[in-house]
Amino acid sequence: IRLLAGRALGPGDRPGAPVAVVDERFADVFFGGRNPVGETFRMLGQSMEVIGLAANARFLNLREETTPTVYLPYDPARFLPGQIHFAIRAANSSDQLAADVRRAVASLNPAVPLTEFHTQAGLIDRKLRTERLLAFLSGGFGLIALTLAAIGLGGLLAYAVARRTNEIG
Repeated sequence: IRLLAGRALGPGDRPGAPVAVVDERFADVFFGGRNPVGETFRMLGQSMEVIGLAANARFLNLREETTPTVYLPYDPARFLPGQIHFAIRAANSSDQLAADVRRAVASLNPAVPLTEFHTQAGLIDRKLRTERLLAFLSGGFGLIALTLAAIGLGGLLAYAVARRTNEIG
């Protein structure tokens, strides 16, 4: 996700630090579209300072409007237990990256399970699978309709020519 202004969260932003990076949609809704860097807002019972502005990103649905999003330093005590999703940008292959990430997480805490590992292209393919199937079926039915129309017009033209053969000859 492209950073538009300010700075990104970094190692110096410890868990529970009152800093956040917000997206453009958040800035539009809560700050009237002006640059939010340096502004403060209240969230989770504490005042947060905006240190960066990020571009909008779609997470769950590619067709819906983006929702205001806030990025915070990860703090296990602040968030409810459950699934946590990380996005990792890397130049090497996804298979090698998956092995490297599993090894790094296991070295920190072997009890933490890594259940899924997806590439961005794979996630987008899964999200668009239904639309692609519908487009393929629509194209197939359109091709069948075009073929039937061509056969019908050809038959009608042959019938018309056969009826008027005496007039033509």
